[in-house]
Amino acid sequence: MVLRSVETVSFEHPAVQMTPYTGNSLPNIPEWSGLGQEIGQLLAGYISGSQSTQSVLASAQQDTIQAFKDSGRSK
Repeated sequence: MVLRSVETVSFEHPAVQMTPYTGNSLPNIPEWSGLGQEIGQLLAGYISGSQSTQSVLASAQQDTIQAFKDSGRSK
């Protein structure tokens, strides 16, 4: 069943029910791999109570801006 599911996946229809989007739930940008990991660590800090909502959001925003600058996508 798993092999059949993997072999027949459709990015045009990524869910059993109709969706207003195509693809998967992750951003389709090269920077996402590293950025997703960084944001995940920030969220872990928030969940553990060691960081506030505002500090996590500010850090995630800064990390995103820097990732786009480093890639040349933004100035």
